[in-house]
Order: sequence, then structure tokens, then C-alpha cells
Amino acid sequence: MVDDIIGADEALKAFINALRAQTDAGGPQQASMYAVGESLGMDRQEAQRAAEALIGMGLVEVRTLAGDIGLSDDGAALCDALAGPGAGADTDADSLGNGPIMTDADRRVTETIVGQVKYLAGDKSWVFDTLNDLMADLKTIDAQLLSSRPKTAIIKECFRSIRQLLADAGYPEVAGAVDGLLGE
Repeated sequence: MVDDIIGADEALKAFINALRAQTDAGGPQQASMYAVGESLGMDRQEAQRAAEALIGMGLVEVRTLAGDIGLSDDGAALCDALAGPGAGADTDADSLGNGPIMTDADRRVTETIVGQVKYLAGDKSWVFDTLNDLMADLKTIDAQLLSSRPKTAIIKECFRSIRQLLADAGYPEVAGAVDGLLGE
């Protein structure tokens, strides 16, 4: 699941882990994106690009205008997954459950994939009708996530549609992540 979210980009994995290390010591829950990058030997532009990519995926949040960032809930969950089993994360929450109502783990993994899909929606020139279909599915998922009782079946149907749109648009890795989410 981790590779489905971040891909094979080892720099992004290192960046998010370094951010976790700098903010996990019980002190402030934010750090300078430039300091995180510097700890990895990145220059300011490389650090900013890594931070922006992770922000676009919904894994990192901007905390100050000066460039301080922190992990989102999804980013923290991903760091736990990167650390492996026994790190305190629910690493079995890679797919949606079969119950009629989504669990908290279902909600977290859904929000992570939705963040990545939204990032891709702005990353490529989509055909208008295809983008319109994608946005309709994302809005339906967002509406369900606002509910105190989000319906698993509705979320799954939206993801089936999104999976096909992503595959047709040339994003097989993310379409595969959606397959994993659906357990198909």
C-alpha cells in the first residue's frame, strides 16, 4: 500500500520519515521543510518540491507561512506503515471492509487514496467529460465521509468508477491502489 501511495520515490519516503522523526520527539508537531530537507542533504528547492508533493497527496499539512509543515493524520498512518508491523499502526487497513457502514480504518485509507486522486486530477490535462465524471465520484465520496454513517457500498461503487477513469488516463499504479482498496 505504501508504494501505491508514494510510488517508488525513495526521496519522498525519506522526507516523510525525516519529518516524522523531527516532530515525534514530544516537542512541536511541526518542522521547517527546509530543515527536514537539509537533514537529508537536499537543497531548498528539492525540499520544497518534496514537501509540495506530499502536501498534494494529503500526507503533510502547512502549519506556518514561513514553511513549517507537519504530518496529517494520513501522513502519520503512512509513517507507521513504512515502519512496518508492530509500529503501532493498523497495517491491515489496506482495503475497505464489507460492513454496511465504514469503520475509522476504512475512513483513513479512503481519505488517503482520495487525496492522491485529487492530486492527480490537477496534475494532467484531462478530457472535460472524464474530469467531470472523476469530480462527481470524488464529491460523492466526500459527501459520504461527512456523514456520521458513511455507506461502504456507495464508496466502493465510486472507487470502481474512479479505478477505470485512472486506468484510462494512464495512471495504472493508482488504479492498482484502488484495486487494493476494493480488495479486488
